[in-house]
Amino acid sequence: MGVYPVSETNFPQATPADGANPRFNGGDRICLGQQFALTEASYTIVRLMQEFASMESRDVEQEWKEQIALVTKSRRGTKVALMKAETDG
Repeated sequence: MGVYPVSETNFPQATPADGANPRFNGGDRICLGQQFALTEASYTIVRLMQEFASMESRDVEQEWKEQIALVTKSRRGTKVALMKAETDG
């Protein structure tokens, strides 16, 4: 038994019937770093688009296979080639 008593008011049902997770996706207990992480990811994508002219897949298997953990990601990683944009001068 832990230090603090466990009650329904302290820990409401973890996953409602609709599959939403209000503890981290919204409400009073939303993840504090969520907006920062989304802003950083957006910035990185924009900088990549500015720096490189194109991106090509280098994955020999085209079918998506996921690895589900805390987040869903590609099971085989991301294999891409970035083609440098031509610069004037």
